[in-house]
Amino acid sequence: MTNYGALAYARQLLANEQVNRLKPILDELLPKLNAYLKTIGNREQGAEEDEGDEERR
Repeated sequence: MTNYGALAYARQLLANEQVNRLKPILDELLPKLNAYLKTIGNREQGAEEDEGDEERR
């Protein structure tokens, strides 16, 4: 169970049946989302570095 699923279950926001349905979906999607966010972060960081180079010129 992911941390979010465990927290939601512990706070009784989701029933055990709901957690069991969501777990496979989250297990598949969360690594993809993490990779996507890392890619965006790298692009934004690269863009900021490029802007800094232009300002120095």
